[in-house]
Amino acid sequence: MKARKWLLDILKILFISCFASLLIPSFLFAGGWVTEQSGKLFSGNWLEFSLAAVSGLLLLLCVLVVNRRLGFGRRYYDNGFLIVERYLFLGVRWNPFLHLLFVIVNCMVAFYIGFLVGGEAPSVMLGASVGLIANLFFRSEDKCMVQGAMSASLCIAHMNPLAGLAHLYEEHKKHLSLRLFLVGVPIVGISYGLSWLVRKLIPYHVLHVSVTEHLPFSYYPLLLVIVVLSTVIGKLYLIAHHYIRRSAKIIKWMDLITLGFGIGYMVLKRFCPVLTGSGVEYIGGHFFEQAWWIVAGILLFRTLNTAVSYRASVSGGVVLPIFALGSIVGDLVVSIFENTGLFPELATFIPLFCMIGLLTTFAAASDLFLVSFALVLNTDVQYAVLPLALTLGVTKLLMLGLNKVMYKFKFYDTEEENEEIL
Repeated sequence: MKARKWLLDILKILFISCFASLLIPSFLFAGGWVTEQSGKLFSGNWLEFSLAAVSGLLLLLCVLVVNRRLGFGRRYYDNGFLIVERYLFLGVRWNPFLHLLFVIVNCMVAFYIGFLVGGEAPSVMLGASVGLIANLFFRSEDKCMVQGAMSASLCIAHMNPLAGLAHLYEEHKKHLSLRLFLVGVPIVGISYGLSWLVRKLIPYHVLHVSVTEHLPFSYYPLLLVIVVLSTVIGKLYLIAHHYIRRSAKIIKWMDLITLGFGIGYMVLKRFCPVLTGSGVEYIGGHFFEQAWWIVAGILLFRTLNTAVSYRASVSGGVVLPIFALGSIVGDLVVSIFENTGLFPELATFIPLFCMIGLLTTFAAASDLFLVSFALVLNTDVQYAVLPLALTLGVTKLLMLGLNKVMYKFKFYDTEEENEEIL
């Protein structure tokens, strides 16, 4: 019996790893292609823009009608990290095939229109469904397989096995078990190896910041300024998200709000595209040559609208948009101090400052320090070890104080979200 059970586990691990390694790269490649092509259409002549806008409006209307009127509910396009919580603690099941279809379609519409969302949380959602499909296919219920599939999907989305392992621990620490690691670690490892091969055939964007210079100690005060400001931005996002969520529950008109913002984003995508989309193309030092007040305006707009987009009636994640916020914080600080003469050759360290900003902002917003640290390791780490260590330490100290004051503002609130579903 034990040999049969081990064989079943091995087959399920291989099934999940192969399925996820094909599905997630294909999804991210399609998302990148849709984003690129829609950008060309919205920036084209007025006829192309008009046709693109009308098409986007019709697609969004169809998505909203199908999502709501046919009774499928929010479970098919909400936060990917919560779906497993409902599955583990409340027994809320979902149709994995229908889930795959809805998440992919909803995401493509969101990417096409320009909502400020990324593809990483939907990838995790898709991974959860892959795990459930494996359970159905092998007629064997195993929640650890679903959790392992989620972490493997995050690993594939960022091509970062450390991020997958950190997610396996940090996101599921409420229900850790030896079996979770015995199943999850092989799924993450095999999925990473397979996706590395698949990515040669199906290329998709992976975040990479190149740091090629050691930061002089005289620049460390500036680093601390970035850490503090990034922490404030991360918490500002949480405050905006909290009150938008509360308003959506009171007003009950989120579909109409989504439609209105969708129209606005399509207009912005033509006239000011930096205010739309996940912002991944602006990570690494894109705005530091602009006037500081312009950079501050972009930062504030994207912070508030990232929260709006996340609560809208579409699918999408906030890891990349929050990374973009942190990177823009680095741009802002450089644009403020560049002409003061206090820090010569400041632009040389833009990649490092942007990386510090995105690490701190995501850690402050999500409280997932291990995942945050792992996600920024797609860089030349030898030049950033000490700044990264200092960043994590200072951010943790700031968070210890802020979390006591701002305890009700959370990246996601399982209990509140479950009430909405049930």
